Amino acid sequence: MNNQNSLESEKPTSMESSQGSSANSTNIELNSIAEGEKSVGILMKMDKYERVTEKGVPLLKRVSFSLPEGKMTALLGLSGDGKSTLMDGMAGLCSPSHKTYGEVYVKGKSGALEKRKAEEWFNRVNYTQQSMIEYKKIPAYDVLCSIAKCYGKNEQEVDDYMSMLRISKVKKVHFENLSGGEQRRAMVIAGLLAQKDLNIWDEPLTGLDSEMARVILSMMKKSQSTNLVTVHQVSEDLMRRFDHVILMHKSTIIYSGPAEEIKKYFADKGIEFPSDAFYVNYLMQLCAENSDNHTDIKNIEIFNTLANEIVHSPCGEKAGENIKFLPLQLKLSFTGIMEILKRSLYMDRLFKGSSIIGNLLFPLFLTTVGSIAFILFLNQACGPKENRSPIEKYYYSDQALYYPNVLYLFKKKISESPDVDALFLKQVSAIHTVVANIGWVSILSKLFNFALFYGGSIGCLMVPGSFLVIEFYKLCRTSIAAKQFKVGDFMGAQVVDIIVRKSFVLWVILMALYFVVCRIVDPNLLSATTIGHLLPMTILVFSVLLMGLHAVMLHYAPITLKLFGLFSGLYILITQGIPGKFYSIASTLQNPYGHVLSIDECISIFTKESVDELIKMVKSTEMSDGKKKLVSLGLNIVVKMTRFFIVCDPSLYFSQILAKVSLYSNKITIDSELAKTINAKVITRIAEGIEAMGGEEKESDQDHKFSTDGSMGAHLTKYLMTACLDRAPNEVFNNSVSLKKISLFHIGWSVLRFWLLPIALLALTGLYTYRFMLPKLRN
Repeated sequence: MNNQNSLESEKPTSMESSQGSSANSTNIELNSIAEGEKSVGILMKMDKYERVTEKGVPLLKRVSFSLPEGKMTALLGLSGDGKSTLMDGMAGLCSPSHKTYGEVYVKGKSGALEKRKAEEWFNRVNYTQQSMIEYKKIPAYDVLCSIAKCYGKNEQEVDDYMSMLRISKVKKVHFENLSGGEQRRAMVIAGLLAQKDLNIWDEPLTGLDSEMARVILSMMKKSQSTNLVTVHQVSEDLMRRFDHVILMHKSTIIYSGPAEEIKKYFADKGIEFPSDAFYVNYLMQLCAENSDNHTDIKNIEIFNTLANEIVHSPCGEKAGENIKFLPLQLKLSFTGIMEILKRSLYMDRLFKGSSIIGNLLFPLFLTTVGSIAFILFLNQACGPKENRSPIEKYYYSDQALYYPNVLYLFKKKISESPDVDALFLKQVSAIHTVVANIGWVSILSKLFNFALFYGGSIGCLMVPGSFLVIEFYKLCRTSIAAKQFKVGDFMGAQVVDIIVRKSFVLWVILMALYFVVCRIVDPNLLSATTIGHLLPMTILVFSVLLMGLHAVMLHYAPITLKLFGLFSGLYILITQGIPGKFYSIASTLQNPYGHVLSIDECISIFTKESVDELIKMVKSTEMSDGKKKLVSLGLNIVVKMTRFFIVCDPSLYFSQILAKVSLYSNKITIDSELAKTINAKVITRIAEGIEAMGGEEKESDQDHKFSTDGSMGAHLTKYLMTACLDRAPNEVFNNSVSLKKISLFHIGWSVLRFWLLPIALLALTGLYTYRFMLPKLRN
């Protein structure tokens, strides 16, 4: 059979479906395409297009046709004949596991047909599928207005379309509660708002009365764009509204041409049409191979022969794989991000936005539980004490409060003396400031280590966001395929959602705790410290952002909603729980004051790890040599794991960075020039002076933290010697790295280390989300 359709002809031909048996005409066409000749009236051409599953099942066979530009085309065929697969292929969509053959050409900017570039073509196609039911609890009007905004249209167009399709009365009805016909009409409105060069409609007329179907087809035709409409059943009246028809049978196309010529074409092939049946309905009967008489059987044989001639024609060239990277999908738009966030609120189970309350209350509860013991202790320690002198005020409390207080009282006493030694007063003042800074850093470190672990790690990282609800995930994926927004918008909206719901909420809670502590703690300590409020508050901001980065990374990971809490808990256990517990054990073995931490040991850079002692303990046991080697190996692994994760733990970011910045700025060490004048004699003088103020205190309580020293003076001397003369800061959980000459570069590296792990993991999980949400396009 000769193909009567040339690329220069405006009129599509009914003989195009038999290209497989006319290789010469096909070659002529392809040569003209390669030469870039003008293709008047043709928007798209498929040549021997074929799709096969990974198991070798053909979904489309040797499909060849030309799609006329600016025309209404009806796609006819039975269920299972490949209409959906053909529409996917026309839009450029293809499952990565499928194999495709043949060529696809589209009209380029020059007007000539050229090989399709899927990413560019994808943005020229509007593919309206039957997926609107996924909007569920969103009111119909809100759905359509949201879609309109994504396409740059206004609400007035939505009102007009809803009025024309008679669904204005159901504006406030949730989409899932609309009738099938109302959902279908809303789907049509969404498609009309999104019109492109090619508009593909997946059975938009199903379930609608004939009058509504005529209205919809008229609205499509009025746009004067190219429309391909799949129809299941079509009346003679509706058929007249189509310019072009594509008929599928046995997964291929047996007719592609003008609607008014379809009957003549098949009659010329030998098909005998009954006089009492509409010819299109009879053709569909033949496709289904339903025979009532001998004539039907003969006609079915002719039908199958036409299909077999095409199916057994030479196969086209194998196409490449799916496009793995689409740069345009990384673009962000404010409108797209905002519309995604608005839609996410409708996914809440209780009521719109109810998850926001949960995101606030859960970390608030955990932060309160995690910090309440410390706050109550601090409140009790700082509260009024009956029958206790000023110097004994914090004697039975935390050292972070006790030492600054006694030094404050001593400085106050000597400053009131008329014959005060100016140098000695300066030395005492410097020591008092350093001890007050150490106390303040210690108090803040204790509080926010608790708060960031419970409120941040557990309260934020383990609670899944609304974006992980499977229905919403599917909805966003479908909306990306519909070009309402891009993958970048989806990923950006998820980041914004986590920053607002998790990071911001956590920051508000932490700031509230900060101000509570400032109200509770001794005013004399606050007035003496030179740390200020800006530094800790700034570090808190970055702490919650770091926690948010971990949360984004986990939300991008391929984890289902049901397993999210378990997976996140395992992540926290490995990166924070186990290293933190081992750090706590190995850092307290050398504590000279038993089970109570000294003030220095609340600051990580002043804490000495005792790994060597642990190894000695293992070697001194009565275990066999084999077991000792095994335990030592396990211990070394845990040590390396701890040294890696302890400087990456987001819940420790605040305390570590605050301590190092304070060390670098000489807030927790004596100024080098003044330190030259402070020796053991000066320290002893200060300790004896403080002891003389309160009298020597002998402790009968064996559990008291100072009982091992025998006297207040001895204990003060030992502490002040360490604080002023023997200070040896080191890297967190690594005694071999001294921080005595800490540099700005080291602080920068310390900050960067906290961010490297989540950034690296985010790159992996983000790539997964990008690839998963990406439309599956193939050239």
